[in-house]
Amino acid sequence: MFEQIIILSVIFYLVSHSLYDNYNLKVKFKEPPKLVRYSAGL
Repeated sequence: MFEQIIILSVIFYLVSHSLYDNYNLKVKFKEPPKLVRYSAGL
């Protein structure tokens, strides 16, 4: 039972972080990242 709790918490942690990363990507795409501006400047 304890192992299941650890596994579930790890899965929840990974899912929440992937959702957070997706949100950050959407925000970054609204405002272009510095790398895109830099490559466009080249």
